[in-house]
Amino acid sequence: MTRILLRLANAPLLLLLACLLIPIESTLFIEFPLNWLQPDLLLPLVIWVALKREFIEGGTLALILGYLLELHSSAPRGTFLSSTMAVFLGVQAASRLLVFPDHGAWIRLTMAASAASRLVGLGVLAGLGKADLQWRHTLVHLFPGMVTTGIAAGWIYRLLDRLDRATHRDLRLEQRLTDDLQLVENEGI
Repeated sequence: MTRILLRLANAPLLLLLACLLIPIESTLFIEFPLNWLQPDLLLPLVIWVALKREFIEGGTLALILGYLLELHSSAPRGTFLSSTMAVFLGVQAASRLLVFPDHGAWIRLTMAASAASRLVGLGVLAGLGKADLQWRHTLVHLFPGMVTTGIAAGWIYRLLDRLDRATHRDLRLEQRLTDDLQLVENEGI
């Protein structure tokens, strides 16, 4: 019973963490010279749910995270929602083809996704006809934002790993381990 309650608390705790990261991002990195280093602190959460959750659960959480970004932004409606879902779907597709064995690979993936999400956001603004002044700003802040997001992602992934160990149980992994154990027992090894 406790395990079920902890499992149910995982998604709300992820969203609470997102609600704590958004004010940090929008208040700490707003003044010069820190605005040059502005990371996307919710991007590691989007990548985490893309890699660690089933498609429906992860997609729903990614939509909610994108909506939370929309609430705290003055960008045109749909900009962050589009870039968040593009990152989620891109990471889901990449995880089918590539293996991300450790947090170092996840950090490199986060840095690449940071660049991709900023460029997707710029593409959405261009489609809306509002990217006249934004393209230069995006290109100037692209590399520093990637690096800062990668640095922050290391700490965020450690925090998310602890959260998942405490609250989330991967049923597919447990089933595979049980099947492997039964296979070894049946073979007499």
